[in-house]
Amino acid sequence: MKYMLHHIALSVDRLDWYLDFFTKVFEMTVQKTAGDAPERKIWFHEGVQLNEAPDTPAAGTLYDHLAISAEDKETVIARAEKFGCRRIKENWISMPDGVTIELI
Repeated sequence: MKYMLHHIALSVDRLDWYLDFFTKVFEMTVQKTAGDAPERKIWFHEGVQLNEAPDTPAAGTLYDHLAISAEDKETVIARAEKFGCRRIKENWISMPDGVTIELI
C-alpha cells in the first residue's frame, strides 16, 4: 500500500471536492457510500471517512493534522498543488480550507 492511515472521519462542507481530492491526489478508492445530500457519507479503503456537513465549523479547528504515509512525497505534493494546496514545510501541505497534511 502506498498510503496508510488507520481511520479519520472529517466533517466537510464540500464533499464532492474532497472526494475528487483524495481520489486524485492520494489515489484512494471508495469502499462505501451512504445517505443523500446534504448528509452523505463516503468511506475510503485507506481509512478516511467523509461526512457531508454544510454547516461544519472551519476546517482544521477540531484536530491538528492528518499524517499519511507516502512512498513518493514529491509526486503527492505536485498533485496537491494542482488542487490549490501549498507546501508549508518539507513534507507538509496545507489545503485551501486550512486542513494540514503531514506526509510520512
